Amino acid sequence: MGRGLTKLQAEVMDRIFSGEDEDKALAAAEISQSIYQRWLRSEKWQEEFERRVEACQRQAQLLISSYQPVAAAKLIGLLDCDKEQTVRQACLDILQMKPLIPKDDKQDTPGKALQRLSVSSEAATKIMKILASGKAENEQSSSSR
Repeated sequence: MGRGLTKLQAEVMDRIFSGEDEDKALAAAEISQSIYQRWLRSEKWQEEFERRVEACQRQAQLLISSYQPVAAAKLIGLLDCDKEQTVRQACLDILQMKPLIPKDDKQDTPGKALQRLSVSSEAATKIMKILASGKAENEQSSSSR
């Protein structure tokens, strides 16, 4: 049960956080809109709501974090694609990826961050060539205007 909520309030909140529409959750619990509006203004309701939202955000962050290595590997794999635009976009996406740095490691030096980035020298060379060719193409098209 929610901290400080009545059994009925906790039931409604459980329904809402399990994905049920608010109106359906209220109807199932036989709660009027006026009572629900009073609950929404309640400090205990707001605290429990915030606690549950934060828990949902943590779960989402953990789920995304667990798939980040797979996504990075797939992007690296795209470097071998025959389509130049796909390879260029993969390069840009790789360079824009934000590494997950533990909170106690915030005072990281650029050298340490580079040590954690594990891209082979062959892949790095390929990335640089592709980005350079894209820059050259952009410069040619802008100078021909």
